[in-house]
Amino acid sequence: MDLRPSKLLSTPNSNKSMSERLAHVSYVLSKQEQVAHSGADYGFISEPFLDPWNLAIFGAAIALVGALVFAGYKVPFMRDRVRFFRGRARSYQEFIPWILRFSLGVAFIGAGSQQALISPAVPDQPAFATLQLVVGFLLIAGLALTPATLCALALSVGALILHPELLDNLEVITALIAVFLLGQAKPGVDDLIGIPMITFSDKIRRFVPFILRLGLGVSLVLMAVADKLMNPHLFGAVIEEYGFTHYIPLTTGMWVASATLLEIVLGLALLLGIQTRIISVVTFLVLTMSFFFFGEDVYAHVTIFGTLFVLMVTGGGAWSIDEIYVKRRQSK
Repeated sequence: MDLRPSKLLSTPNSNKSMSERLAHVSYVLSKQEQVAHSGADYGFISEPFLDPWNLAIFGAAIALVGALVFAGYKVPFMRDRVRFFRGRARSYQEFIPWILRFSLGVAFIGAGSQQALISPAVPDQPAFATLQLVVGFLLIAGLALTPATLCALALSVGALILHPELLDNLEVITALIAVFLLGQAKPGVDDLIGIPMITFSDKIRRFVPFILRLGLGVSLVLMAVADKLMNPHLFGAVIEEYGFTHYIPLTTGMWVASATLLEIVLGLALLLGIQTRIISVVTFLVLTMSFFFFGEDVYAHVTIFGTLFVLMVTGGGAWSIDEIYVKRRQSK
């Protein structure tokens, strides 16, 4: 069966379904390019795994990761650096609400100034521009923080219902939930004038890392599935347009397969809470490189970076494999 885009775009609603699946790729490709290259082709994305040379590259990459993990546990210098990082990260706990508020504020101000709704994937929405600008300013300033957070959350959930492609930006909703549960207005105007936020118990706040992992992990897996696995030629067009194959001489198919696998692994690792701090650092570096290479809008990714930084501080938290490992080690 021929699964190339020309065969898959023959139905009247194919363009609509394609646009509902894709978000982040649409930041760098025009609508015409998205239509021309969308569609599944599982032979294209599986072909690199049939090449012994490519398998050797995958094996070398896995071996390198394994060696780094081993060094982090067994090599004294690396082990000391990891322990120092963990200890210093815990001292950043008080900054978590501010980090999330700032990243969310920048995201909403950026979307409002561009007249997009939450994300560049939903452009030309002037009706929501002023609201997003106001909400973004209030989040950063820490002014009327409880109603501002709830308003931003209602707007984000409503936007997701109307535009399912925003599921790729689920981390915006989970970051807002985290801000609400943490209930901290410091630093901010509310704190200066003595207006408290709604507060929750530590038993509830301990689930903040899990909520953040859930939003970002789902977003990464969805990006891998929708933008790459289900539309490999679409991401292949991005690879070719930006000349990735000239910088590292791999085939377009190998680039697509590698990126798909990497995003799925990172997303699942965050969802399960496996080595959360290390995975967050790796994800931060990977997305930073792609961000600068593609020249994408800052606001489209700032909530991802903010969430990752928070997870570097908190680790996996509740309902994570990291927590299970720590409890077992402490019980010995």
